[in-house]
Amino acid sequence: LRINPERINMKKAVIISGDASIIAESKKELVYEINLENIEKDTNIEIPFLYYIGYNAYFESENKEKIELETQESDYGFVEVKLKNEHTKGRVIVEYKTPISYYICYIISGITLVVLIMYIINYKKKITNRE
Repeated sequence: LRINPERINMKKAVIISGDASIIAESKKELVYEINLENIEKDTNIEIPFLYYIGYNAYFESENKEKIELETQESDYGFVEVKLKNEHTKGRVIVEYKTPISYYICYIISGITLVVLIMYIINYKKKITNRE
């Protein structure tokens, strides 16, 4: 992971490779939208969100067709979106959805906590019964 001081306080999307014209950007909580024009094929855009598993990206063309895009961690630790489609104009939507594996971990942690509490209570009962 490299650190670039210019990108530490990044607040706008950056075109990493290829070319496109960013017309407008908006951010609402964990949803980022970018309106693009003149998009070249194989354009990569870096979004100002720190990368975590669970980010999904879509390209919405002018006729409202939604295409799922590939996301990955950029060299600087942000979300990188790969545009490989043939559309020249449209909107990119990046949003975070908690993966199911996270919920499974929460459930396992909760069950483990309950078992631990039951063990402690049982252990204390045995100690008081001995006395």
